[in-house]
Amino acid sequence: MKSLPASLALAAAAVIQAMGLYTWNPDPMAVSGQVFFPILFGLMSIYLAWRTKDSDRFYVAHMIIMVVGILALVATLIGVVGSVLELYPSYIVYFVCLLVIVIETALRIAASPKKEKARRDGDDDAGTSAPKPKRRRKVAGAGPTNLVAKSKTQANEQPANETSYTASDRVSDHGSDDSRG
Repeated sequence: MKSLPASLALAAAAVIQAMGLYTWNPDPMAVSGQVFFPILFGLMSIYLAWRTKDSDRFYVAHMIIMVVGILALVATLIGVVGSVLELYPSYIVYFVCLLVIVIETALRIAASPKKEKARRDGDDDAGTSAPKPKRRRKVAGAGPTNLVAKSKTQANEQPANETSYTASDRVSDHGSDDSRG
């Protein structure tokens, strides 16, 4: 969960920048995209960090990204409070935050365990790396099944031990012809 502060800080800085940019370019479609994608990538990196809690891959990169995220949030807040136009609203700061949060998500994806390793960790006998033989699929109609179509002459010929019910037998067994209840 080391990426939680980084993802939150980067997403917050990008959303604050997008809202500030809306006053200069009042396009609701653009601002909705500028707000949506930092939140999307932030939630993805938080989810991936939660799924791979024990992964220490790219530890230094994640710490650098966390520092960059906190610095971007502080610079954005200084720009908001101090009315520094170089820091707020700025397309450069927005796109830097978005790029860094995309890199954070990509590092989280790269740090996730591969399928082969995950499968070996789940097996009790991790020493054997030979894959299990695949089951061969049966050809349709090769085995006993009730789904095979029969001709009408075969359907009428029933063995002596099977009982055939007719519609009148069902009415007498259940008391009514309604089968729903």
